[in-house]
Amino acid sequence: MDNRLVVTALLVTLSWMCLGTHSTASAMNMTGSMNMTNMTGPMHMTNMTNMTGPMNMTKPMNTTGPPPMNMTQPMPNATATPPPLEPNSTVEALTSTIDRQECRKRQFCAAQPADCDPATSDGCFFFGARRIGGRNFRFTISGDSSGYLATSLSSGNTAGVNDTAYICARGKKAVKFFGAILNKGMFTKTQVKVNRVKARVRNGTIQCTFDVTLPRQQTRATDTSFGLAISTGTYNETSGELGTPVDVLRSGVVDLANTNTTVTNQISNNSTVTAAPTTPTTTAHGVSLQQCLSQALLITLGVVGLALL
Repeated sequence: MDNRLVVTALLVTLSWMCLGTHSTASAMNMTGSMNMTNMTGPMHMTNMTNMTGPMNMTKPMNTTGPPPMNMTQPMPNATATPPPLEPNSTVEALTSTIDRQECRKRQFCAAQPADCDPATSDGCFFFGARRIGGRNFRFTISGDSSGYLATSLSSGNTAGVNDTAYICARGKKAVKFFGAILNKGMFTKTQVKVNRVKARVRNGTIQCTFDVTLPRQQTRATDTSFGLAISTGTYNETSGELGTPVDVLRSGVVDLANTNTTVTNQISNNSTVTAAPTTPTTTAHGVSLQQCLSQALLITLGVVGLALL
């Protein structure tokens, strides 16, 4: 009986295998009704040449809209950098008010004392720079002096070495403007790229505004970053001699194009800072003593426990 069951199972298995093989062969025989080589009738792609009727692409499209742009005409360059200013140091009368209303808005500002307003504060030394375009700026300086008031820009690594200086000197009848190179405490007059110079003296305060093209950088990637100084000194109108400058404000490297810059005066920031007293804390000896007491207590408890047993 067992042999019969084995033989029957084998026969059933072989039958299913034969049926599976036949089904697979029937499904894979697609060369008849699905012969792709016979699809040259309605699916014949060479008949695309007959589509010269409504889809005739040789006929030009009817474009009745605006005429095409003439690309031969140059487009205006909206991002062109303004050229450097033509030097003109003629001084005109200043009639506008110098104040700090545009500081941190459209104008970079530095002052000594910090945040003083030249329109309302006595003894206020002020410098403002507002970008006109590219490397062209409008400078504003104000401060008390019986000789000259100057601002200088340091493009190198050392302040006071080949700095470009802009000087407003107090004459008997009018303010005179000079460009100069400041090197180790001495001015050498030179032509600088400034124009639209305006100045006045009011109650002992020299005030000047002028447009300037910033000098070329020597060591920095940003062409608007400089070390800044405001200084005063004596001026001999007869000889034209400019005395040794005395700095009232000197900063580190600042970006004149960043109107939100906070300028720290390095001259008045050299006071010695005394460290505040500290609160006594637990020493290492105290920690060691606490550990010893804890260990002694544990040993004592262990001994007592053994004695009770």
